[in-house]
Amino acid sequence: MHDLDNIQNNIRENILLAMDCQFTMPQIIFTGNISPEKLQDLLESKQWDLEEPALINKPSENDISYLLYFNGEKFTNSYIIINDPHLLTGKQGPELTANCVTAFQGKLKLETQEKLLARQLQDSEYQGWITIDLVIANNKLYYSRIYLNTLIDYAVAVSSIYDIPINKLNDFVNTETLETDLYGASIKVYASPSMNVKPLTEQYMIDFNIEEGQEGYMYSVSGEDSPEKIWKKLYKTIPRTLNDMGYCYRIDGDYKSKKIFYILNKYKYIS
Repeated sequence: MHDLDNIQNNIRENILLAMDCQFTMPQIIFTGNISPEKLQDLLESKQWDLEEPALINKPSENDISYLLYFNGEKFTNSYIIINDPHLLTGKQGPELTANCVTAFQGKLKLETQEKLLARQLQDSEYQGWITIDLVIANNKLYYSRIYLNTLIDYAVAVSSIYDIPINKLNDFVNTETLETDLYGASIKVYASPSMNVKPLTEQYMIDFNIEEGQEGYMYSVSGEDSPEKIWKKLYKTIPRTLNDMGYCYRIDGDYKSKKIFYILNKYKYIS
């Protein structure tokens, strides 16, 4: 049995858990085994993520997150999350933790891994969200990281699928599998650096379905049955007054979601 506290905070334990659960593992190098010059070369290639003291290879830029809710006995619901973290249109600027997020209910072909992970969670008496970051490459789903809990951006996108408040989501998904073919999407709304803006009022956020997160405000929508349709709806309904108030957002938030959704279906990663 793995200590979940160590899983969250210790990359070695995180990797060992993934191996025990039989995830497909990418190439991993521990920094103590290479020279500083070699480390710098690998990082500059942008094909490696540094999770000190480990370097984890990213075999492609096509990444997804697999979000599951564990009720103490089993996984009750699962969602596929496509997150485009770039701040600016055209994949420009810095990367946020999350920006343009698409969520839909689905099960990846990871049945063996899920069963083994569920046993670990049962032994630890854990209840709550599990987020598994994965990279799609070579017709495989490669491990990237396992997290306890999830990002607020992901929770907002999932709650928007069912059109429920985010604070009701855990109770909603705890007891039963909820079948739906609808999609949810959320996008960061942030202050333009060239304008003097004020925080949004609580009433404005309620009126226009906006949540406040760690890295900015989030606007979300639901009710469509494809990534293309959900993002068209998002841009059609996002409050125009936000621009007048000095806030901005990406205008190509659907780019990555359509690309990844095509790959998932073409290679039949969804069971």
